[in-house]
Amino acid sequence: MYRNGGLLYVYLVYGIHWMLNIVTGSEGFPQAVLIRAVKGFTGPGRVTKVLGVNGSHNGEDITTSGVLWIEDSVSVSCIQKPRVGIDYAGEPWKSIPWRFIAVG
Repeated sequence: MYRNGGLLYVYLVYGIHWMLNIVTGSEGFPQAVLIRAVKGFTGPGRVTKVLGVNGSHNGEDITTSGVLWIEDSVSVSCIQKPRVGIDYAGEPWKSIPWRFIAVG
C-alpha cells in the first residue's frame, strides 16, 4: 500500500479470503480503496473468489493489466455511508462517510 497509485494491493485475511485493494496515493503515503462488491457479488472475499484474484496479483498495475481493469461508466453515481465493522475505532472515525457505493 506504500507504493504508487494504480497498483493492486492484495492480501490474505484469516488465511482464507483474499482482499483486493487499489492503491490511490503517492509512494510512501499509504492509501487504497478496498473493492467490496462488483455487479452481482457483494463481500470482498466473494469478489476476489469470482474474479480469481489471489496473492499473485499483488503489485499488478491496474492501468496496464490485461487481467483486471476498471470500466468507465458515465451512468453510475456514488452515495456515501459510514464504514462498517470499525466500531472499535471510536468517533469520529467510525462515522466518517468513507464507504462509497455505486448506484445506477
